[in-house]
Amino acid sequence: MQPLAADDVAAALADLCVGSPVNGSVERAGPETMPIADFVGRCLVASGDARAVVAYPDVPYSGAILGPEGLNPGPKPPARADAVRRLRGERRAEEGVDAAR
Repeated sequence: MQPLAADDVAAALADLCVGSPVNGSVERAGPETMPIADFVGRCLVASGDARAVVAYPDVPYSGAILGPEGLNPGPKPPARADAVRRLRGERRAEEGVDAAR
């Protein structure tokens, strides 16, 4: 998985809400890739919990067996809020629209 900071989620969602329709899905991801077990382990340590986290890769996650990519985004690179704004400006420039609007 690639956890994303709540501020980045909020900024990206706000940009998408006021932007042009995407007509598709949009994936978001943070900068660091890690297995789910590592993420849970970090959360436990941060909360003072000393229990160990053991990963079982053959156990379904919400009914599906995850591949080696886990919950990472698909083939498109993850976009952060600033990247969404930059891409929207580039698209507008390609369409001949003032990117500052």
